[in-house]
Amino acid sequence: MRRALGKPETATVTYRSMEQETALNRIIDVADSALVVVLPTGGGKTLLFTAVACLDDPGMIIVVIPYRRLMDETVHDTRALRIDCSEWTHGSEDPATIVFVSAD
Repeated sequence: MRRALGKPETATVTYRSMEQETALNRIIDVADSALVVVLPTGGGKTLLFTAVACLDDPGMIIVVIPYRRLMDETVHDTRALRIDCSEWTHGSEDPATIVFVSAD
């Protein structure tokens, strides 16, 4: 979680909500790889996919972004954390850990 948040190893981290904590625990603990999480703005969705991307074998994470400006910011912020990610475009075959897809 600290790496995903860009925090030093000594920093204290907390969850924004019980739903965020439940989702992250399910992602880490459950063998089922399919999960859909819907949280409000500011609810902590970004931590969920960035923390998972920091695991040893995260697989592929697909994140649906609702609009263009948020896509640019999210890709930029994820790359700043040195997490492998790409924006999906028609015909792309990039095997990035996180693939962002625009709802547009």
